[in-house]
Amino acid sequence: MVSPGVVKPTRLAEDGERLLEQSFKAMPAEARTEYYDMIDAFRRFQLEEPGTHVSMVGKQMERIMKDGRPFMRYYVGPDAVASTIVGVLPTGLREFLLRNTLMKYFKDCPKFIGG
Repeated sequence: MVSPGVVKPTRLAEDGERLLEQSFKAMPAEARTEYYDMIDAFRRFQLEEPGTHVSMVGKQMERIMKDGRPFMRYYVGPDAVASTIVGVLPTGLREFLLRNTLMKYFKDCPKFIGG
C-alpha cells in the first residue's frame, strides 16, 4: 500500500470540490451548517501545504514493482511520514499540533479540541 499524503499537482482538488458541493446539495441544510466550516478549513490547509509532487509517487511505485519482496506499506512525502509519528504521540501533544496546523484555518476551533 502506498500512502502519499498531500500530492500536487493534480486535478483531484477541483473534482473533489465538485463532489463536495453535490454531496451537500443532497444532504439536509443542517449538514452544511454543521460541517462546512470544518471541511473548508481542511481544504484551505491542503491547498497551502507544499505537498509531494506526483512524480515522487510514481517513482516509489516503480521501486516497489522492481523489488522482489516489497514491504506492506510505503509512505511518500514528509506529511505521510509525519502522520505515522503523530498517531502515536500523547493526546495533549497531538491536539497541540492539530490546533497549530490544520485547525488554525478553522475560525471556531475550540481552545482544547473536544472541550
